[in-house]
Amino acid sequence: MMMKTGCILFLLLLVSLVEVNCSRNFTIDYDNNTFLKDGKPFRYISGSIHYNRLSQSHWKTRLLMMKSAGLNTITTYLPWNYHEPKPGVYDFTGNLDVFRFLDLANSLDLPVILRVGPYTCAGWDFGGLPGWLMSADNITVRTNDPVYMTAVYSWLDYILPKIHSVLYENGGPVISLQVENEYGWFGKCDHVYMRNLRDRLRLHLGPTVVLFTTDGSNDNAIECGKIEGVYATVDFALTDFPEKAFAPQRKVEPKGPLVCSEFYVEGLIDCWGRNFSTLNYQQVAQSLDIILAYGANINLYMMVGGTNFGFYNGGLDIESYYNPVITSYDHDSPITEGGKITPKYLAIRKVIQKYTSGILPPVPPSVPVYAYGGVTLTQGPNIFESLKTLSPNPVKSQYPVNMEKVGQYYGFILYRHTTTSSIYNATLQVPFIRDRAHIFINKELICIIDGGETNCHVTVFKVGQDMDILVENQGRLNAGIQMIFNKKGLIRNVTLDGKIVRHWTIFPLNLDLCNPATPFSKTKDSGHIPGFYFGNFQLPSTLEEPQDTYIDVQHFRKGQLFINGVNIGRYWPWKGPQVTLYVPKSVLKPYPENNIVVLFELDHSPCDFNGCSIKFVDEPKLNKTVLLTPRIRDVLITKQ
Repeated sequence: MMMKTGCILFLLLLVSLVEVNCSRNFTIDYDNNTFLKDGKPFRYISGSIHYNRLSQSHWKTRLLMMKSAGLNTITTYLPWNYHEPKPGVYDFTGNLDVFRFLDLANSLDLPVILRVGPYTCAGWDFGGLPGWLMSADNITVRTNDPVYMTAVYSWLDYILPKIHSVLYENGGPVISLQVENEYGWFGKCDHVYMRNLRDRLRLHLGPTVVLFTTDGSNDNAIECGKIEGVYATVDFALTDFPEKAFAPQRKVEPKGPLVCSEFYVEGLIDCWGRNFSTLNYQQVAQSLDIILAYGANINLYMMVGGTNFGFYNGGLDIESYYNPVITSYDHDSPITEGGKITPKYLAIRKVIQKYTSGILPPVPPSVPVYAYGGVTLTQGPNIFESLKTLSPNPVKSQYPVNMEKVGQYYGFILYRHTTTSSIYNATLQVPFIRDRAHIFINKELICIIDGGETNCHVTVFKVGQDMDILVENQGRLNAGIQMIFNKKGLIRNVTLDGKIVRHWTIFPLNLDLCNPATPFSKTKDSGHIPGFYFGNFQLPSTLEEPQDTYIDVQHFRKGQLFINGVNIGRYWPWKGPQVTLYVPKSVLKPYPENNIVVLFELDHSPCDFNGCSIKFVDEPKLNKTVLLTPRIRDVLITKQ
């Protein structure tokens, strides 16, 4: 009897699963140029939101804002490097819990377009590819290179079975997945690579899920990125002529829905040393209206601003110079980095309402922000005084090697050579620094090398003295053919008066290990040496819970900022345009607990031994005017 009952329950479960698959489906109706959702015509009006650029505490708030704007779908990336920080080590906890994010979207009846890569671009370090790929001697990313594909298959074989469970047809929110990203712009046109990606997705996700590619509205680009069995879509900026913008898609997809997978409603990706980019909201609304009237499906990029926390900002090759992306990914988005509703949001919402049956939900309030005021800082150890703490296991090497070779994928690394003979008035040549270096002789700063600079004058280098080269990885290129050369640190041999410098000790630096409670012996700095500054503060007792804030570091020059052990990101107010850093409430501790601020300042500090301060404010400053030149060089500092 029990066996019979068990069989009946199993059959009922099987029937229910079949019913889910039959009643939930998302397909393409080529004859009628539309998508079908559960058998009915469906036109998506989507917006991009990057869960990886938001605190988990704000995911639902931002999703509700998107829904109130009239969006019926959302789009997000799945950055590989965010979830596999080391080979074979996966992390989906806390802010990395993408499946909780997808569950939230599903609970709000927001279908999800998931862009799984493995390359995703988006102004993110290495376009979402893991930095550890660069530890290989010979690898060509975004091609069918066997070294690269071995890592790609390992990642896809891990993540795709998990995604299968959240497909729309299986009760989840994911209606379609993008293969790679704008591959037609990369310059390789490796269709074997693209087909292998397609086949891997089909292997794990099945034959019915909608797969698509995205390329620029350009015949050459879309033909390079197009592969059989995957629907081709385009992306473009504001336009008054949708028939022209969609013409390349219609060339390769004569039937099927018109799709703009990235309709740019924000400014350009912002880089240090370049003016903050904006886009007029009235022009955005006008162009959006034209495209929706044309009957197209659309994804607004970006709908929600965010933050490149930690070391995750990317870099761009502009006019043959490397330009690191700023920490903020506000992007002049309709919903700002801090969750503020803007006139652009309201204008977009007004247009979407014209094409939506029913009344839209009311506009939610902007996220509250609090100005906590000034915080006094005290000077802590410099980089040399904290070296044993930050790098307990240095590596010996005959020649310098890139940081990935020693297991350091982000942040900073220090190379040390101890001379065995005295040298006077010599030229130190350090080619291919990636990306920026402070050079010291006997712990005295002699120069800062940034970008195209390679030479540094050495006046005196005596027997037994150390030459230290502190290198900052400022973020890997996230787009373009140059991203295949994304190794960081010292990439070539260092020469002194034309002779190769041998015998190095390499210190991978883990800034997370710096603790204000760790004792150290303070030595008198000769000039500025990169080092740490500490402060602590309490939130007001009147606050029921912490609120978001911005931290103003305008009196400092360049460095990395941590609050309560969380790496908030890079600051560089001297170069601009970003002056403040966004701090989500989830980072802060409520009254009466202490909140600890740590700055790792590289170039200059206004502090003396009596301390100095930074300030928490309630308004961002992202638009400091900068000199708009192809490249803004740092001041070369010489001490000898």
